[in-house]
Amino acid sequence: MANNSPTSTATTYDLKNGKVTNIRFSTMEKIADALNISLDEFREREDVDE
Repeated sequence: MANNSPTSTATTYDLKNGKVTNIRFSTMEKIADALNISLDEFREREDVDE
């Protein structure tokens, strides 16, 4: 995603690592579009033990 991301590399990294707690709706739309998924899929969350 980083190469085709609608966000900067730093923002993509922060999103991936949970450093971003608030995200604009328009940013969510752009990311979902870049991933070719719906906003519902984007918002789904799986609890993963790390």
